[in-house]
Amino acid sequence: MSSARRFASSGLGFLVLVSLCQSAAAATPTIEEVATELRSWRENLVNLRVVWHTWQMANIKSGYLKLPDVSDDELRTLYYIRSELLWTDSASYRAADTWIENGQTKSREVRGSDGTLRWNASYLGPNHRLTHIKTRSSPAAVAQDPGLFAPLYQIWFGDGQWLDEKLLERGATVTGEEELADGIRCVRVELPAAENLAPRKTVLLLDPDHRYLPRRVIPDRGDGYHPPTWVCDRFTRRPDGEPFPGEGHLNYRDDEAEKFDWKVIEVAANEDIPAATFRPPRPESGTVVNGVLIGDPSGVTQTLAARAKASIEQQRATASPYGRWAAYSPSLIIAVMGVTLLAVGLYLRLRQR
Repeated sequence: MSSARRFASSGLGFLVLVSLCQSAAAATPTIEEVATELRSWRENLVNLRVVWHTWQMANIKSGYLKLPDVSDDELRTLYYIRSELLWTDSASYRAADTWIENGQTKSREVRGSDGTLRWNASYLGPNHRLTHIKTRSSPAAVAQDPGLFAPLYQIWFGDGQWLDEKLLERGATVTGEEELADGIRCVRVELPAAENLAPRKTVLLLDPDHRYLPRRVIPDRGDGYHPPTWVCDRFTRRPDGEPFPGEGHLNYRDDEAEKFDWKVIEVAANEDIPAATFRPPRPESGTVVNGVLIGDPSGVTQTLAARAKASIEQQRATASPYGRWAAYSPSLIIAVMGVTLLAVGLYLRLRQR
């Protein structure tokens, strides 16, 4: 091969290599590009309603139903948590978790805010008896919990912000790409913690084929302890055609017994939701509202603290023979003391004679 041909061949290879490097560099987005794509995914949302089910199959099999002939699919229809999240762009939200056991409602917890009042309510039994209501006048941020907002974990935050806002606010960085076991290539982003709080940082593996929505959320506290890893295995679609996390799991310490599966049952956007939906429920007779029992059978409304204190004192008074004696009425005690003093007085007078 002549020197000219060797030079041309090597030059062509160099150009191909440069071209590949340039295309690879172009394929890795900036954090601003990622945030822009995420913002366009959610900016036309006026409100959002999501319903999903959660299962902890290892716990269900070992703790609730020990029947070997019952399939996993059947267990999933009998034992699960049904969750519903309603969100609006006016700072209102409502999140409800209902525990289903053997096909029957066991309990229900509802949290919400109408933008000015934050509240939570507790229900018990299949008839949804309202037992407790707690309110706060401040529309404080919801404590983010991976099980609470499973499909939207690290996408919508309890303080009202979305992932695209967090990425820019905290100075997140794109650190490269990562390929999952199933061959899906993701953009790797590191999101620092706010004010040095745990976790120290959160690693996000974002799917460029689904608007950079997360495939993996991996918290890193930096001390060897790993909080739960959030995984999205499959995407579904919103009514407007946009992708939405559809199915996945939460994995605690790679322990199968601590694995929670979640699956979206329904997702809707921009519905007509009445404002009253985000207000606390009306209390019923027997409901405890901010520590006060409504409709006290005695006819006098008492605080729970006073009732508990009275109950404890009664228990202490009747715990021993001495306590039972002390629990008798004050008039009886005074009468006994009077008789005792009278007897002592008579005894002293007899001695003087």
